[in-house]
Formats: sequence, structure tokens, C-alpha cells
Amino acid sequence: MVRFSTLSSTGEETEVREIATSDIRACPHYILVPNHYSLDGRCDCNDPTAKYMKKWGYRWKKESKRWE
Repeated sequence: MVRFSTLSSTGEETEVREIATSDIRACPHYILVPNHYSLDGRCDCNDPTAKYMKKWGYRWKKESKRWE
């Protein structure tokens, strides 16, 4: 498991999220942003509605049906 959180100046963690390493390894781009993964572990690389991927510089490829 990989643990993500926001750490305050007092050392308190908030917005804690754990993602299985197998889910991260399954992502074709190994993206380490918690919101890129749904609660069931799927990443957004195969989701054409994930418009933030375009902001990050990826392009939707109809042939492969994923962001590349």
C-alpha cells in the first residue's frame, strides 16, 4: 500500500488515502496522484471523461481507448 495524506505543520495527517501498489503498477503512466484512482483501484487512463488528463498533456487515443 502507498499512503497519501496532507501533513499539517503540527504533524497531523488529513485527507488520508491508501492505494494498493498493484493498482499503481497497473496504471500505464504510474501516476502518483490519489484522485487519479477510483475507490475500487481503477485509474483514469481509460476514462475519456477525465479531462484533467488533457491539462496534464495527455491526449485521448481512440485506437487504444486511453490517454497517452
